[in-house]
Amino acid sequence: MIKKEVYPLSGWMKACFYLVAFSASLSISSSQIGLGVIIIYWIVLMIKEKRIIIADTPMTRPMLYYLAALALSSLFGGGVFRNLISIIHNHWIMLIFFATVTFINDTDTIKKLVYALLGGAVVASVYGITQGFLGGLDIIRPVGEKIITGDAIGFFDHHLTYAEVLLFSIFLSLSLLLFTREAAGRDEKLTNYKESFLYIIVFLLSTAALLFSQTRSSWLGFLGALFLMTLAAGKRKVTMACLALLLAFMALLYLPQFRTRAYSIAQATTRTESNPRYFIWRVGLKVFKANPITGVGTDNWPQAVSPYVEVDPVISNHAHNNLIHQAATGGVVGLLAFIYIWVVLFREGFTIYLNVSDDDYFIKGLILGGLGGITAFHGAGLFESSFTDSEVAMVLWLVTGLIFAAGASLKEKIS
Repeated sequence: MIKKEVYPLSGWMKACFYLVAFSASLSISSSQIGLGVIIIYWIVLMIKEKRIIIADTPMTRPMLYYLAALALSSLFGGGVFRNLISIIHNHWIMLIFFATVTFINDTDTIKKLVYALLGGAVVASVYGITQGFLGGLDIIRPVGEKIITGDAIGFFDHHLTYAEVLLFSIFLSLSLLLFTREAAGRDEKLTNYKESFLYIIVFLLSTAALLFSQTRSSWLGFLGALFLMTLAAGKRKVTMACLALLLAFMALLYLPQFRTRAYSIAQATTRTESNPRYFIWRVGLKVFKANPITGVGTDNWPQAVSPYVEVDPVISNHAHNNLIHQAATGGVVGLLAFIYIWVVLFREGFTIYLNVSDDDYFIKGLILGGLGGITAFHGAGLFESSFTDSEVAMVLWLVTGLIFAAGASLKEKIS
C-alpha cells in the first residue's frame, strides 16, 4: 500500500470514469466496459513503475477482511473453485472505489463525475416515468425478449434494482440543492441558479420514478434515510425542506395506485404467495443456524435452502435481506466483516463531513448526500439482497469512492 499520489490522467481515461458514472443508472455493460479499461490502464501503470499503486484509505482493510471472510467460507462450504469464481463475479466492481480514490484527485473532476452520475439518472428517470404511465414499455429489447410489467424498471431487468439505483441520485441531488442554496444565502454574489435548477430537476424526476417503480423496500429506505439525513444536517432550512419533501412524498401516496402498494407493506409477513419474504428470511436463518461460523459459501445458497423450504414459490437465489444473506453464506465471520465495512464508512464519512468548511458547499453536499444514499441502500437492503447486485453495487462503490476522494482533495487543498 502507498499513500495517495497524483497520477495525471489523459482525456480518454477521464472519459472512462465519466462513462462509468453516466452509465451507472442506465447500463451495467457500458459501465463495466469503462471500468475494465481503467483497470487495464492501472495494471499497465503498475507494471511500468514496478510497484503496487493504490491509495491507502480507511476502507481498504475492512474490504479486504470481507473478501478474506468470503474466501474462508468457500473453503468450508463445498465447491471451492465455483465459490471463488462467484466472489470475483460479485465483487470485482469494488475496484471502482479503489480506482476513484487512487486516480481522482481534484474537486473539478469530482464535480464532473457527480454531474455525469446525475445526468444518467435523469435519462433513467424520464424513461421510468414513461413506463409508469404507459406500462410495459421496453424499447431496448427485441420483441420476443421484452419485459412486460406495470412497474417502472428503467433500462434494467427488475424494478428492485432500478429503485435502489435511484436512491443515490435522489439524496445526492437533494443534499447538493440544499447546501447550494444555503451557500447562496450567505454570499449574495453566489447565485448558482443553474446548479440549483439541475438538482431540483434530478430530485423531482428521480423521486417520481422511484414512486412509479412500486418498490416498497426502497420507499422505506428513502423515508428512513431522509429522517436521518435531516438529523445529521442540523440546519433549520434543511430540516424544514426535508419535512416539506416528506409531506409531498406522503401526499403522492394518496394516489390510488401508490396508496394500494403502500398499504400492502403491512402485509409483508402474511402467508401468501405474493409475500414470501417472511418465509425466505426464516429459511435463511435456519441455514445460518446450521452453518454458524463460516456459512455455506457465496454460491451455495440454492442448494443450502432446499431442505428448509416451507412454502412455494421460493425465490432461491438470495435471502431478500442483505444481513441474513451474508450470515447464511458467510457465517458470523462474513457477517461481522460485512458490518465492519459500513461502520468504518459511516465513521470516516461523517468525520470528513464535520471537518468540511461551509464554504466548500459542494463537497459538504456530496458527502452528506452520498451517505444519505448509502443509508437508503441499507434500509432497502433489509428487504432485498442488493449488495451482490452488480448494477446497484456499481453506484454504491462509485459514490463511496467519491466521498473519500473528496476528503482527500480537501486535505491536499489545506496542505
